[in-house]
Parts: sequence; C-alpha cells; structure tokens
Amino acid sequence: MRATEITPRGAPYGYCMTRRLVPFVVLAFAAAGAGMANGSDANGSASTSTVSVYATNAAGGDVSQFDVGTGGQLRAKSPATIGSGGRPYGLAASPDGRSLYVANFYSATVTQFSIGAGGELLDKSPATVATAAYPTAVVVSPSGTSVYVANQDSTGSVSQFTVGSDGRLTPKNPATVATLPYPNTLAISLDGASLYVTRNTSSLQNVEQFDVGAGGLLSHKSPAGVTAGGNPSSIVISRDGRTVYTTNHSTSNISEFHVGAGGLLTEFGRIPAGVGPQDLAISPDGRSLYVANADDSTVSQFNVDATGGLSPKAPAKIAAGAGPTGIACSPSGTDVYTANYNADTVSQFDVRAGGLLAAKPQASVRAGSTPVDIVVLHTRAALAPLTVKVSGPATQVLRSPRSLATTLKCTADCAARLTGTLRIGTRALATMQRTYELRANRSYPVTITLSSRVFATARAALRAHERVTFTVRVSARDAAGRLHTDTRSWSLAMR
Repeated sequence: MRATEITPRGAPYGYCMTRRLVPFVVLAFAAAGAGMANGSDANGSASTSTVSVYATNAAGGDVSQFDVGTGGQLRAKSPATIGSGGRPYGLAASPDGRSLYVANFYSATVTQFSIGAGGELLDKSPATVATAAYPTAVVVSPSGTSVYVANQDSTGSVSQFTVGSDGRLTPKNPATVATLPYPNTLAISLDGASLYVTRNTSSLQNVEQFDVGAGGLLSHKSPAGVTAGGNPSSIVISRDGRTVYTTNHSTSNISEFHVGAGGLLTEFGRIPAGVGPQDLAISPDGRSLYVANADDSTVSQFNVDATGGLSPKAPAKIAAGAGPTGIACSPSGTDVYTANYNADTVSQFDVRAGGLLAAKPQASVRAGSTPVDIVVLHTRAALAPLTVKVSGPATQVLRSPRSLATTLKCTADCAARLTGTLRIGTRALATMQRTYELRANRSYPVTITLSSRVFATARAALRAHERVTFTVRVSARDAAGRLHTDTRSWSLAMR
C-alpha cells in the first residue's frame, strides 16, 4: 500500500523540516545595490516540532499511534491504538495536520479522525463516510479541499470528496469516477492539477492519469493511461514534480516516468528493486528514494539524480522487519520507518551520510496486528493557527553603535521572513532579507547593525532635515500555505 513519506501527507511529495530556533540575531545592512553582509546568530538553540507516526493495522482493524522521541525513536501514545474499521489499509493526513483519513477495505468506508494537540487521534462525527467497494488508498489535495480514494473492485473507481472547514468529508457530485479494474494507489501533483492512479494488474494502462478540474472534480486525460511494470503497488512524485515512480510488485522493479506538458506521463526507465516491492518514499531533500520490498523483507535505497533517474546506493539493500508494506521518511530526513506486515512491528532506521540507512539501536517497535501503511507528520501543536508580529521601541534613534532594533513573534512555530528597508525620502538606501525559525509565542529581539557607509549617509540626510525611515515587514506561511504578514515603520531621529 502507498505510504506517505512525510508531512503533510496528501501534499503530493510531502515537505517539512526540523526548525532551528534562533532567540537572538545580529544582522548587518550593506549599501543598497552592494549586497548584504551575512549576519551572525548568537545564543541559538536547536529543537524539532512535535512529530507523530501512525500505522494502519489491517487484521486489528485499528491505527497505531506513536510519538517520535529523541533520536527518532518511536514510543506508543496512550492509547497505543484507536479503532478504525474493517481491514484499514491506506491513510493520509490533511495539509494543516488537523485531520487523518483511513481507507477501510472491508467496511467500504473512510474513517475521519481529528488530530489532537498532542497528536492523539479523535473520532469526528460522523466517524466514517461511505465509499465504493474495497477502498485501499487515500490522498488529500495540496489545498486540503478535496480527498480521493481508490476503490479496488473489479469495476474500479475513485471516490471524490469535498473537505469542510472542520475536516469532515462530503461526497462530490458525482461521488465516484470510473477507472479500469483494480485501482489500488494514488498520487496528486504539487499544483493539484493532476491525479495518478495505479492498478493492481499487469495489463496495459495500469497507471491512469486524471485532470483535476473546477471543484476538484476528476476527468481522464488523453491518453487516459500509461503502462508501468507488473502490478504497480505504489506511486510517488519527485520533489520537483518532474518525475513519477511506481513500485511494480510482480516484476520487482521501479518504473520511472517523466512528467510532460499537461501532466502527461512518459516512461523512461525501469530499475531493479528487491523482491516484491510494495511501497516507496522520497527523502525530504529529494536526493534519495527508499523502497519497501515485501517479499524479501528489505529496503532498497537509491540515489536520485538531477534528471530524476535512479541508481542503487552501496549497499543497495538493508534488512527490515518481515514483510514491509509501508515506508515513510521523517520530516527532518534523519529517520525512515517501515510497517512490517508479517512481523507486527515498525522498523526504525537512521539516515546517515549519503542517505544510507542503518538500523537504530532499537531496531523495531511493536505495532498492531499486520501493519500495512505508515505516515509521519507534524502534529496539530506544531501547526497551530498562525499570526506574526513585528514590534520595537517607540522611537528609533540613529546613533552609535550603528544599530536599529526590532522584535519578532509568531503564535506557532514558524519560518519567519524578515525584510528590512532603510529609506531617505522614497529612495531605498539599504535593504536586507533573512529567514529565521521561531518558536511559538516567544519574543525574539533582532539587532540590525548598519554598515559604516549606510550609517554615515543616513546621518547626513538627517542633518539636512531629510526624512529617514526604517520599515520592517515579517511574513510566514501556516501549514496550509496561507501567508501572514505584519509591518512596522519608524521615522528615525538623531541625537
């Protein structure tokens, strides 16, 4: 089954990072047009946002939930599992990290969970929504407004849902779109314009391709499909969106596709994997691809070149638990996890230099019964509603030691982009831009030190009774990609 590599799941490739938190920053302005001097960070501290791991347990009918601790080691939340439905397979999280959706194969439903502040799963109301027969995989659009489910029956379809403001699903009209028989996994492009569906067959056109139109409604591209290797079992899109990969279970290889105009796929290669490859994941930096090989209980590891082509690392494979069917990378890119169907465990790997995997000191942790799919994501605490604020003294005085001061604050962990501009009248004298990782609800003083040239020019302008202003704009995006900004300006004085 297809596992989500990282957070946010349902964003097609996933992207997240560990956040380096900088409580105090010293920056330097240079003259406009002359480039900026690099600032130095002092008293910095390192931290990662809260991260959770979830795994579907097919025979158990539930979902295991884990916290990610020091060194990427998993520890079970309390409770360790939460009920889902009949034979849960695929799962996906919303881009804002507030909802998790699970496809229940026997129940013909999707369970919809809210994600609590500590990453714990909570039933929505209603707890499930109906799909067509035998749903196996689920994906969320990058905008978070649509959910799609592959229904692996002999007729074949994709269920399509609209996501409400509370994360609850309602069927679109039409509720399903027809496919050829046995669709089993899906992936959606970063721009949300294309959806790809694999089919569990060795026949032609076993990867179907759809346009995503107004309202998130699907329609087939032309041609409607392309052919991968035998029985593709998973599909993923590269970080740059230019390459698509499928694991081909019965032929034990990986198909490589270029993404062309209009999102149309063209296969350009197949590369051997382990025996019975079942799932694959791409590292956050896009340079490594990992494949869970269910039939020889290994993980294949590949380098990804600039064209999207794959080449084996050395060693080409590493042992995992018995029967790995799902694989996922941590947001930081320092950890990889596999759901081991035949061992009832999750294997844990460190990612070392060159993207090579090594088993952690505790190589695995207990999951539920026959874990299938796995996802890693930032919990709601790390994706809280965001506001940004820039503040400073009531008066900015231009004097030695040639510095100006401001303070940044975000209501959630964020990457804050600071743009500072010093003007004489309407003319920009100097400007700078830097990005800082801020911890939620902490104030971060920022001292901006002017170069000697800029300082002298500004003071000369003040002596000539010209207006000199200092403007700071801070911006940050929340987990759903929405931009939040705040701006503060001062007229400078001289003493």
